[in-house]
Amino acid sequence: MKCDICPHNCDLHHNGLGFCGYRINNLGKFSAVNIDPIEKKPLYHVYPGSKTLSLGSIGCNLNCPWCQNWQISRVKINEFELKELKVEDLINILDKNSLDSVTFTYNEPTLSYEYITENSKVLKDSGFKVNIVTSGYISSKYLEPFYENIDAVNVDLKSFNHKTYSKIIGGDLDTVLETLKYLSKSHCWLEITTLLIPDLNDSTKEIDKLSNWIKNDLGSNIPLHFSAFHPCYKYNHKNSTPKETIFAAIDIAKKNGIEYIYPGNIGISDKTSTFCINCGNKLIHRDGYNIKNYLKNSNCPKCDNKLPGLFI
Repeated sequence: MKCDICPHNCDLHHNGLGFCGYRINNLGKFSAVNIDPIEKKPLYHVYPGSKTLSLGSIGCNLNCPWCQNWQISRVKINEFELKELKVEDLINILDKNSLDSVTFTYNEPTLSYEYITENSKVLKDSGFKVNIVTSGYISSKYLEPFYENIDAVNVDLKSFNHKTYSKIIGGDLDTVLETLKYLSKSHCWLEITTLLIPDLNDSTKEIDKLSNWIKNDLGSNIPLHFSAFHPCYKYNHKNSTPKETIFAAIDIAKKNGIEYIYPGNIGISDKTSTFCINCGNKLIHRDGYNIKNYLKNSNCPKCDNKLPGLFI
């Protein structure tokens, strides 16, 4: 049989495994079940200060040599002990811990397409929010059913270079850009993360192209996270991303009209807080995962300008 969930279009032979190492009839099994701050995803404009039930399985349909979760993304299903959770189990965990949302994260959620598509509706009907953290590498015909009952998405835009995607990551940039275009016009709240890796995707030219495209094709109010790389997996030989590179990328994106830009993986910084673009008033204070929300009905308490996102 053939799997066409993503553009790899794998032929599943006798062992039932394709490129991702997961797409067989053993869905709904997880390698990681945690309760995390929503900001850790990162989702900065989604119920600030709340916690979410984070679920991850194994496998990935891309092959980033810098993967920070390679211990679960680069194994096959028959090589890892997994815990099966039905939607009833998720609801019990949510109720027991007084949580309002589930986030499918850590590895690529697209691989659990059937499980997420079916159970996100059950979770929504039960009054819970459902979030996705993804690379966005999914065939276009599956976008609408997959995201129908999803509230918020963070897409990892790994580079703005076609060769980086095809030669290093094992995918194609255009597919990810189409996913981003779809999500920007959908009901889902969208945020974007780019991990800046020295001498790979951190050039002024590439950051300028990336942020210009987001502004022109998606919109100026989509939060953009620039995260710092730290040596990992097959990129242990590379240096960590300097803070100066992150701040320079923020300056470029701001000059190109992106309204909400945040640094990640560099420690505590005033730049992680959210400010009103109209009057400059601080709306959400972030000190690590200590969050103070000053919004009034999603609006700035000083000038009443509305902050885009999902808020109570």
